[in-house]
Amino acid sequence: MMYARRLDSAELAKLLTPDQLKEQLAYDALQDLINESYPRGHFVAVQNGQIIADASGFDELAAFLKADGIDSKESVVIQAGRRVSNYVFVHGLLKT
Repeated sequence: MMYARRLDSAELAKLLTPDQLKEQLAYDALQDLINESYPRGHFVAVQNGQIIADASGFDELAAFLKADGIDSKESVVIQAGRRVSNYVFVHGLLKT
């Protein structure tokens, strides 16, 4: 049997440093905002907790970042409509 569940803030606090926890919670909040504000499949760049650029395709977004002199390694790209977050997968064996 396998199941997954999202960790809550208290559980995350046990696993992450305070700075990592702050970033994770901000990322989750931005991801929800992006999913609500942009069309599914749209690409959005985030840096320091702020949306800095968006485009309909990844290559187009990368070109925008490069043209603005933004190091793509310092930003996170989120695709609207996709949920990536803090999940733990627990595997167990069923006794027969």
